Amino acid sequence: MGERFGGQVLDTVDIENYISVPKTEGQKLAGALKAHVNDYNVDVIDSQSATKLTPRRQRAACIRSKPPPRVLKARSVIIATGAKWRNMNVPAKNSIAPRA
Repeated sequence: MGERFGGQVLDTVDIENYISVPKTEGQKLAGALKAHVNDYNVDVIDSQSATKLTPRRQRAACIRSKPPPRVLKARSVIIATGAKWRNMNVPAKNSIAPRA
């Protein structure tokens, strides 16, 4: 479950020295990662974010999400919080900020 599969990598132009990949582009890497994940029997829920994770007995978890609100149950959960670009909030930021 995530707001967008690939996250900040999608906004990255050049990626260098990633394990086994000398140089690539963010969107290509995200596409390759998604294709790799799709080779396995896992559920990927895109364009949603979790609002609450409640551990349950008997190796299960309850995840509340939005939008739309719904409750999901899972035996295991991988938490990858990711990152995002931050606004520098300084004058002339557009002239020095990286562009995708």
